[in-house]
This record gives sequence, structure tokens and C-alpha cells, in this order.
Amino acid sequence: MRHRHRIVCGFALLCLLPGCGTLPLPTPPATSGEPTQQTSQASPTSQSPTPASDPTPRTESTTIQPPSDEPKVEVLDASRWSSIDFASPSGRIVCTMSGDPEFEGATCGLPTSLMMGESGWVPAAEEICPEDAESISVTQVWVGPERAEWQCAGGIAAWPAPDSDRVEWARSGFGTVIRSEETGDQRFMSLPYGKALKNGEYVCESRETGVTCKNGSGVGFRVNKAGVKFYR
Repeated sequence: MRHRHRIVCGFALLCLLPGCGTLPLPTPPATSGEPTQQTSQASPTSQSPTPASDPTPRTESTTIQPPSDEPKVEVLDASRWSSIDFASPSGRIVCTMSGDPEFEGATCGLPTSLMMGESGWVPAAEEICPEDAESISVTQVWVGPERAEWQCAGGIAAWPAPDSDRVEWARSGFGTVIRSEETGDQRFMSLPYGKALKNGEYVCESRETGVTCKNGSGVGFRVNKAGVKFYR
């Protein structure tokens, strides 16, 4: 199996050390709100298309029927933007979604407690990205057109700052601003529990049990502070 992985950003190495939650992070740019990270492949970041002339997006939400043991969620179709970011209400998980064929997929960063081995299991970098295991760690999960898998990365998966053009989906009132202790009390746009975002063929749901992202075939993952469950 071919694995996607990202090369370490300078500041991210510090974030893999214990006590990361209290370390200050680089101040994000005021305009985009999203830090830059280098990758061994093309980074799944693309420019969002220019919003329509109406500053308030005309978006509609629908309801999807989940498995019988879970309540329904309200879904907002955010496919008009090529790439979008969001955080979980707890701020522990940040995710990015893209329907752009070049960067297609959904990626979520692992909670710090999970990466540090305090609340669950994460595979060793030697297993997932052996060629770069000495410099980066397994910090993310990703789902693409055909598979879902662990990812090695050195930077944060997403940066859903309230002023970022990657959170335009929230302008209609679908999102909520929270403060994330995971990133030094940074303000992020969160996807409330019981709601979901659709971007292209991908849907990410926010629940108290974690964030679940799947492609149109039902392949995907669920991530929370206790671990990761893959749907294959």
C-alpha cells in the first residue's frame, strides 16, 4: 500500500513533545489564518474560489440517516468551495476537506493525548512512513477516493481560524467559534455536534463520539481522543 505523508515543519517538531498544549504556536497570517507545511507530495491545499457577489452564501442543509444506533445529523453542502476547514467542538481535532481532484479527500489531525500515547494507540512511524521515520510521526488520518489510512506529517492538519476563507461555510450560522486548548487557546471555527459538512463526495460528521469522515462509497474513519476506527 502506498502511503501519503508530510515532511516536518520546523515548529511542528516541538508539538510532538510532552506539554505541547502549553507551548505557543506561530501566529497565523491575518489574511488566510492557515500555516504552511511542506510535504513530500503536493500539499492538499488549494485556493478557494472567489465567493459569489452576494457576501452571504446561499447554502442549504439536509438531513441524512445514520446507522440505527445514532441520531440523524444536519448536513450542509459546502461543495461550492474547493477546500474547507473545521474543528471539533472540543478543539482537539481539526480537519480539512477538498473535492478538488488534485487534492481530493478529507484529513483530520489526531488529538495530542492520542499522539502522545496517553489515551489510545497510534502506529509507529517506521510502519507507516519508514523512509522518513526519523524526522516525522504519525499525526493524521486521511480518506481518499479508494482508501482510508494513517498519515505521517509534521504540521497541523488544518487551521480553521474564523477569518480564514476556508471557513466560508460557517458564514450562514452553521458553525460556532470556540477556543482550542490544543493550540494555545487559538480561536477556531467548529462544526457543532449533530452537524455535518459535505464537500464533493466526502461527508464529515461531528458527534460527541468523535469526527467521522467518509467518501461516497462509505470508506473512511472516525477519530476521537480514544483512538481511530477505520471503515474499509
